[in-house]
Amino acid sequence: MRSVLNPVTGFFRKQSIVELNLSGEIPEQKEKKLIPFLPGSEKLTYWEVEYLLSSLERDNSASGIYIRISGLKIGPARASSIRKRILELKKSGKKVAVYLESGGNMDYLIASAADVITVPPWTTLNLIGLKAEATFYRDMLDKLGIVASFIGIGEYKSASEMFTKSSMSEAHREMIESLVSDLQSQLNSSVAAGRGMTPERVRRIMDNGPYTARQALDEGLIDMVGYGKNDFDEIFETSGSRRVKAGRYLKLLRMKNRMASVVDTVMRRNNVIAVVSESGFIMSGQNRGGMSIKTIGSDSTLRALEKLSSDRRVRAVVLRILTPGGSGAASDVIRNKLMEISEIKTVVVSMSDVAASGGYMIALGADYVVADPMTLTGSIGIVSGKFDLGGLYAKLGINRGSGKGASRSMMFSSSTNLTPDEEKRLRELLRHYYTEFVNLVSLSRDIDAESAEQCSKGRVWTGRQAHSRNLVDELGGLSDAVTLAASKNGIEGPGAYTVKFISPGNRPRASSLLRTSSDSGFLTESLSLCESFRKETVFALMPYFIKIL
Repeated sequence: MRSVLNPVTGFFRKQSIVELNLSGEIPEQKEKKLIPFLPGSEKLTYWEVEYLLSSLERDNSASGIYIRISGLKIGPARASSIRKRILELKKSGKKVAVYLESGGNMDYLIASAADVITVPPWTTLNLIGLKAEATFYRDMLDKLGIVASFIGIGEYKSASEMFTKSSMSEAHREMIESLVSDLQSQLNSSVAAGRGMTPERVRRIMDNGPYTARQALDEGLIDMVGYGKNDFDEIFETSGSRRVKAGRYLKLLRMKNRMASVVDTVMRRNNVIAVVSESGFIMSGQNRGGMSIKTIGSDSTLRALEKLSSDRRVRAVVLRILTPGGSGAASDVIRNKLMEISEIKTVVVSMSDVAASGGYMIALGADYVVADPMTLTGSIGIVSGKFDLGGLYAKLGINRGSGKGASRSMMFSSSTNLTPDEEKRLRELLRHYYTEFVNLVSLSRDIDAESAEQCSKGRVWTGRQAHSRNLVDELGGLSDAVTLAASKNGIEGPGAYTVKFISPGNRPRASSLLRTSSDSGFLTESLSLCESFRKETVFALMPYFIKIL
């Protein structure tokens, strides 16, 4: 599916090359500053990157884009979607050159779509394939006197195994191997298509990595060894072209959109596609946290969605989510709100790198679900339990007294383990919620109960695997989801609609001003998140995190 966003007929009289830097994290949401007018560069969000690339397709004054990639810290889905936008840009006749300062798998996945890849002499291309590692803390907890009492419903719902086991279960290993195999296959195919190789050759190349810049050149993985801008004119086969920073280009796009929005308001055109972006653990209450510790607060999300549902200018809502899951109750109320809105407006969920468990539950409230082929999703299962710290308290000489008002009053106390009666009751509750979750999948995805159960069991799928099982509707990125939402309303073609981007509860924080990720700040936000988790009972949470390098 090709994205059709706002048209760009040409901002500049002279042919221009846009310069884009991609480094570190590419956030889903923009963090606001406490003092907006203070100087300092802001990182482009993922949406802004996609929007920039899509707009360049239709800009007849832009002849290409020069992308500098350095130390990306994003997952495979975002990398894959950016790569797709680059391929669409090339189809429009624009030239794409990449200067690759770091050589990780995700860096190269994006770079492989370019016409020309330049690597500086001292960069090592670490194209060695994907891996997934799981860490287990059971033996350490035993030494500390801590007992992990957790129950997971679903054969593959292994969220608690890191605490309850010393090694992988067979189901856990089977799932991880399936995920890595499919992601690796997609990586091989993408690199092969970009560099004119066979997937088998790419696999052999990865088996023999890493590579120096010169070795990468010999293997046909790059086109030039050098320092990027020194070869600018040669790469683009032009001289004297205007060079435009991505930030400036986006400012011009925003100016144009504001003007279009004013015209639409005056003309009373109802052609707005609203994009709501959320990332983090799903919890009840308000959006909280920052840095790498964030929550999707159900109250914040519901407030944003309710406002859009009553806005007559908004024809469709796209909810972009990046989450491993979290509170089952919070996930369900957001899902229900999406269902309510879908009765009056088109609702599309766009999945980022991860939209699993509670994240997938939310998606069941949408009319359409869009995931990148490399998204991690599914994990349809339930987990709950607690840590019994009684043994640790004894080792530390801490004594605690208690009084019970009912037979199960101590069920979630951190001082005792679950009794057989409490464990039995907890298992009954979790089985109930698991059955409800699977039934929601069956009804929302219009598949029979047996097929829904086979797709569930707590198993995580790649977007490609999920699509083949009818768990998602379309494969693509955020701009594809926006295009789908517009087309379902009969809004197609350049200039037919505008996009309104919203980040619920994204309040200015001190860290925005100080630009620090100090240990104290991280600890404070971590403790805040732990306190939120303590108040919850039943979790729809992905069983692990996968970090792709």
